[in-house]
Amino acid sequence: MAAFATSYIPTQASQVTRAADNASMLGDNFSTWYNATEGTLLGQGLKPALSSSNSALATLFTSGSTRMLIGNNVGGGGSTEADFYVQNSGSDQAWLRFASAVSANTAFKIAGAYKANDFAASANAATALTDTSGTVPSIASFAIGNGGSSAAYFNGTIRSISYYPTRLANATLQSITA
Repeated sequence: MAAFATSYIPTQASQVTRAADNASMLGDNFSTWYNATEGTLLGQGLKPALSSSNSALATLFTSGSTRMLIGNNVGGGGSTEADFYVQNSGSDQAWLRFASAVSANTAFKIAGAYKANDFAASANAATALTDTSGTVPSIASFAIGNGGSSAAYFNGTIRSISYYPTRLANATLQSITA
């Protein structure tokens, strides 16, 4: 784990280890703003050090195998990709990856848009990648900084998370990640 400041943990005579923060939203707090048929998730983050594990800025999920997430994936050869991943009941629907988009101590942005048979993503103002087949999973909650019901902790600074209840155009995905 990389060294960076966290909130104060009071101790008396011994060292204490903090558990991972798990920020999530479900129920009416979630369903009042979430659009189940189309939408766009945008995030900006900074990783102080690259690790050998995948991590999520934000995840729309029901379970570890039913989710849509934006974050970074550790690619082959130690490269780190920004990615938008959609999985429905264990079946991959879309996995749009931007090689070498994430570097240590450099902010990155990624946006992922979903609609049935119409997925797209852009990272760091790159031309949008698309996938024109796949279903939108049934989603019940939202998590910040982790993969939902799976770990995938971000372990860095999340600068912003935004959600749009519409599938933004590919050119817009590119411009909002600049």
